[in-house]
Amino acid sequence: MIFNPQTNDQTPVIQMNEYLIFSFDELSNNLTNYNFTVYHCDRNWNKSDLFQTQYLNGYFSDIIRNRSYSFNTLQKYAHYELQFPNQNIIPKLSGNYKLIIYKDSEEEPVLTYKFSILENLANLFIKPERNNNGNNPDLNQRLNIKATIHGFNLNQVLNSLELITIQNNNWNQNISEIKPQFTSINSVSFNPLDIVFTGGNEFHFFDTKENTINGASTQKIERNDFYEHTLYFDEAFPMNYYYTPDVNGAYYFRKFNLGSERDATTEADYVWVLFGLKSPKLENKDVYVVGMFNDYTISDNYKMQYREDGFYELPLFLKQGYYNYEYATKDNLGNVNYSEIDGSFWQTENLYQAFLYVKPWGFSYDALVGYGEYRQPR
Repeated sequence: MIFNPQTNDQTPVIQMNEYLIFSFDELSNNLTNYNFTVYHCDRNWNKSDLFQTQYLNGYFSDIIRNRSYSFNTLQKYAHYELQFPNQNIIPKLSGNYKLIIYKDSEEEPVLTYKFSILENLANLFIKPERNNNGNNPDLNQRLNIKATIHGFNLNQVLNSLELITIQNNNWNQNISEIKPQFTSINSVSFNPLDIVFTGGNEFHFFDTKENTINGASTQKIERNDFYEHTLYFDEAFPMNYYYTPDVNGAYYFRKFNLGSERDATTEADYVWVLFGLKSPKLENKDVYVVGMFNDYTISDNYKMQYREDGFYELPLFLKQGYYNYEYATKDNLGNVNYSEIDGSFWQTENLYQAFLYVKPWGFSYDALVGYGEYRQPR
């Protein structure tokens, strides 16, 4: 997990004087010596050409010192946590970064986290609206985005200015290479017809913070070697939109026991969660369970299997907590669709995020000079 104390969720964007908390568990009864390092990236998350001395102060790598064992859990694990930036490694430049966790070699990472550091030189204003397209008037949302510049000369960097937008912290759903449509002395506006997303649907959720009491989405709990939570079946292909509250794909580790909240970092257990989707079999397509809990990853680990009695299922071994998730499909050509199963509606509440990059005058890296987000009010 990446946790942002400033936003109280997993949005991995901070300013220079802020920090993120990176954490992970290893399902083992031993503590491992893990190291980490940080790479600067361009706007497309490729490693930049900068030397580490150009974008870091202090050490170039460090060890993870905050380590602890799980307590009173069926699944024994070791918990690792680090704060970044910290007193040993301090970034000097804005932009995109990757934090690499490794044991012996940086070339063989155990985990990779993406995050961004903002040099707040522009204010971004985002307003989503229904995309009144004659063919599909009820499916999509378009974004009106304006940037007010207050920290650099717009004329000097106008040709290198680029906006990238994403939906619900999902970099797999991004619109990039968005150039200004109109400019004035200290502001730029972007063509909303270039920034159109499928509205999607509200996320599904489940809550496993209590091992022995069914949450709102749990139909039964069994105890074998571990607790097993079977969720109510979701229905594919909804015809109409209906609002259900969600946290835009995020998740939170939680443990509730004997009438009180516990420290989920080391006291939350791991449980089997069985997902079920009632649907006819989709020919030449695979179905996946995704969300921020797995970084919207389309892989065999999260691919559902079809049962001949009419539904898809997938068991996942997950830490106790509250999770949002959705279903994605992938066809034989590798095309991924995040709204085929759950439908798409212009009314859907989404988190929209916009990143404004420039190449500073005389430099060859992508600076993040503006960031804005829109969380639709209810």
